[in-house]
Amino acid sequence: MPELLKLKVTAGDLAGRYVGPIFHELAVTSDLLTNPPVVDNRAGLAFYIQADAATRYFPPAAHHLQLQLKRSFGLETELL
Repeated sequence: MPELLKLKVTAGDLAGRYVGPIFHELAVTSDLLTNPPVVDNRAGLAFYIQADAATRYFPPAAHHLQLQLKRSFGLETELL
């Protein structure tokens, strides 16, 4: 089975945050209260300090999303 990858923003205001879904009923923890996700409704994604909140993608999807984030929003990311 191929390794699943996370995307992490490497530059700009979102640097250090991980790409994940927008949770509408997210369990609130003290970490999320002090570092809430940055929601981008245009992208349909949220950006989290917490690595555990990141979506894990199969490599082809991860590369595709990485390219979309760069082209559409100018976001530099790395695959982990």
